[in-house]
Amino acid sequence: MHNRAPYHTLYSTKQYIADLLMYVVNWPAQSPNLNPIENLWRIMKLRISKRRHRITSEAAMEEVLREEWARLQPSDWVKCIASMNKRCRECIARKGDSTHY
Repeated sequence: MHNRAPYHTLYSTKQYIADLLMYVVNWPAQSPNLNPIENLWRIMKLRISKRRHRITSEAAMEEVLREEWARLQPSDWVKCIASMNKRCRECIARKGDSTHY
């Protein structure tokens, strides 16, 4: 997914993707309510905040991030993807305005 962020629209990025023969889904800019990964970031932030006392350096932060990413379960991913139908319907109903997601 590309959301028109500057690094997604660079010629070098587009060329790299074309060279790999990848298909890109263009996504509206500033649309976190339609991006399932945002729910995973929320889960990560909540888990990391519970461990913030352990984060005393950049290396410690990286370690905690890696540990929490590894703790994500397939069910966490499934929940995020399964909500897409509801997200899209709500986004359409709100004519693109923010949703509660």
